[in-house]
Amino acid sequence: MRMPRPSPVQNYLDSLQAKGRYTFTHRELSANVPTTSASLKLALHRLGKKRRILRVHNGFYVLVPLEYQASGILPPTWFTHDLMTHLGCGYYVALLTAARLHGAGHQASQEFQVMTDAPLRNIQAGGLRIRLLRKTRLAITPIQEKKVPTGFLRVSTPEATALDLVRYAHAAGGLDNVATVLSELAELIDGQRLIEVAEIESQMGKAPIQRLGYILEFLGENNLAASLASWLDTRRVHRVPLQVGVPLSRKRTSTRWKVAINHELEPDL
Repeated sequence: MRMPRPSPVQNYLDSLQAKGRYTFTHRELSANVPTTSASLKLALHRLGKKRRILRVHNGFYVLVPLEYQASGILPPTWFTHDLMTHLGCGYYVALLTAARLHGAGHQASQEFQVMTDAPLRNIQAGGLRIRLLRKTRLAITPIQEKKVPTGFLRVSTPEATALDLVRYAHAAGGLDNVATVLSELAELIDGQRLIEVAEIESQMGKAPIQRLGYILEFLGENNLAASLASWLDTRRVHRVPLQVGVPLSRKRTSTRWKVAINHELEPDL
């Protein structure tokens, strides 16, 4: 029995994968495959049903090689850079996902967390959830590039990740979970680079720096805490709550950090 010949769309996608590419856009496909709009739409629909491709965002698709067809999605580390380029915004992988990529965070997050400089909706693709958080001064945050099978990925440095975890604790499972992750991330944090991050990120307020210092001291990371304390000693700071949104009345205050202890930390150590 003669096997059916691959469609022009399939041939083009196979050529992409042969070059190590796993993403494409509808516009790119239309420009490179001589077929009608209706035929292109039908071909994409069929490939989607076969779990050969997945539409992640309007006009943006990922190829799903055989070894990932059971899950129906590539690891997001493989395509996030291309996706953010397609969306035309700055980005870096952040929070719990960044901590995990650095080797910290013993509990896997159910979502892939990305910081962007644009207001974007979260993305649900197959069984994957990509959470997109906006940071107005994204460009000032120190990042590093991590190699992935398809190229590279922008990831916040361990020091920037630590401060982001405190600043965006609501997106990182709350302060108890933040403290748990920081207990693992701390060994990767350099005290001098932590001061440099504090200096940069203080443009958005000093309260997260005060909270981070308190948590590091609570965890027994005294050298890192001392680095932040020496930096804060030369700045004017105000009393802030450890946990935002919890009453402060008659709560003790850490003199060193000027942090009102309105939440008793219970990390999973």
